[in-house]
Amino acid sequence: MCESPTTHYCFLSKAEVNLFAQETGIDPHRVHFTKFSSQLPLEILDELLSISDIKDREKYVFSGGNSLRDYDTLLGAVDGLDTGTMIASSNNHVFDNSKVEFKYLNQKDYFKAMAASAVVVVPLIKTERRSVGQQTYLNAMALGKLTIISDVIGVRDHVEADSQALLVPPNDVNALRDRITWALDQRNSAQVDAIARNGRVVAEQMTFAHYCRNLEDLLRRIGSPRLA
Repeated sequence: MCESPTTHYCFLSKAEVNLFAQETGIDPHRVHFTKFSSQLPLEILDELLSISDIKDREKYVFSGGNSLRDYDTLLGAVDGLDTGTMIASSNNHVFDNSKVEFKYLNQKDYFKAMAASAVVVVPLIKTERRSVGQQTYLNAMALGKLTIISDVIGVRDHVEADSQALLVPPNDVNALRDRITWALDQRNSAQVDAIARNGRVVAEQMTFAHYCRNLEDLLRRIGSPRLA
């Protein structure tokens, strides 16, 4: 009902942009890819960064979120590892692993748990039509966490593989286990720290304020008269 020649559409992945334009026949110039953002709670940001920087505490693998999360693959990947895993989600899940804590957390506790972890994993279900998880992995990167993400649509539009985050094929237990094990191995700490630093730098350039400014710039371009 809102469609008109002046209506524009924004998506969080290039794949969704192309799919929408192809399926609707709408002029591709009216369909836009807009990078998403991290959105850490500013009122506790300093505390979160302090927690993240603490080195002399027992670390664990953290994962969280609800939409299109592939926790079956993550549970298979961490099965048998000595390091504990915390999954913060309201999804219902049945598992048998004394090293895994699966529970719902409020916003502040969620971010504190993410900040205190050694590694953040964002396991995503592969789809051809929808991208998810951007805010979760950008939040983790902004906290300086080594972040492991399923290589699904939208991810490479936001991060550079193996430089800013580790990407793994979706639904691949062995590949995810290998990446988690590598990230937790102290012999790889220098490489892990370098990737985490790179991820933090790029995530700091994709805050919610940046996202709003990018949308504002897009609106200005849309509203400007086109050159003849």
